[in-house]
Amino acid sequence: MNLKIKILCTVSLFFCFSSFAAEGTYFFKNIPARNNLNAQELEYRDIAFAEALLKHQLVIKDSTLIIPNFCINHIKPKYGSDKSFSDLSFFRQLKKFYGKHGEYDAVKADNMNVFYQEPSDNMEERNCPEVYSEFYQLGPDLIFKDNGFSVVYTSNKNLAAPVPPKKKSYIGNIVCTEDRKELVQYDLVDNCTFNGPLEAAYKEFYNVNKDSKGSGWGTLLPNIKTISEYAKKHKSNKFTINVPSDNKNAHGENEIIYEQPTAKQLNITSVMSGGQTYVYFNEESQDNVTMKIIYSAD
Repeated sequence: MNLKIKILCTVSLFFCFSSFAAEGTYFFKNIPARNNLNAQELEYRDIAFAEALLKHQLVIKDSTLIIPNFCINHIKPKYGSDKSFSDLSFFRQLKKFYGKHGEYDAVKADNMNVFYQEPSDNMEERNCPEVYSEFYQLGPDLIFKDNGFSVVYTSNKNLAAPVPPKKKSYIGNIVCTEDRKELVQYDLVDNCTFNGPLEAAYKEFYNVNKDSKGSGWGTLLPNIKTISEYAKKHKSNKFTINVPSDNKNAHGENEIIYEQPTAKQLNITSVMSGGQTYVYFNEESQDNVTMKIIYSAD
């Protein structure tokens, strides 16, 4: 430890010790859920666990909580190393409440704390969801509350839940897989593939979505040829079609934006009241089209 760190620890011992005590990499640890839950509680539990599984790993480093490729929170500890009697009583209750089977009985006072999110002026950083703004540290575990349920991360990798497979979805014969790396910017991202040329891929997307209520794509142009004709009419490879007011309630879109950067590419955007969906088609060959679908909420 160099002189600068020694001085900082002397001036603010509780912050230096408590912050470093929690540093490390943590993995999602699924604790048994209660069985006597009503339908709404079951839904909240499933949402909480799905959230944590998606954000399977987090890192505490240099007074920050980091979920890789997703978000960062600046954090600070509530308690110092010299905890009062009432502080210790509080943590004894926490150990008893969360350690139903005595798993936290041996945890010492130095390895227990409460952490809060600290405001940051860095506008380029994306803050983590509300559930990650406050948490308990009990020994090797970090405990978060989500809709009344405990979401636990552990530094003991042997107790980590398996990383869930990426979700797959289908738009007819278009096969999509979620892209978690880009969730730092968007609410939903899928990478998709289709076996065939661009015209067939777009037609498949059109056929599946044209009659789907609330899809945001109810007024799609039927094929690539029609899109090209509209582009010539507008004298631009990018144009917008506004949706008639009587169709908005049925499908959700306010307008659809088309763009053809090249003969082998097509970008379409559905602008809805709650956000936008972007679809990018790219013909790699006559036998393969790759697609990226992005949903971004307002």
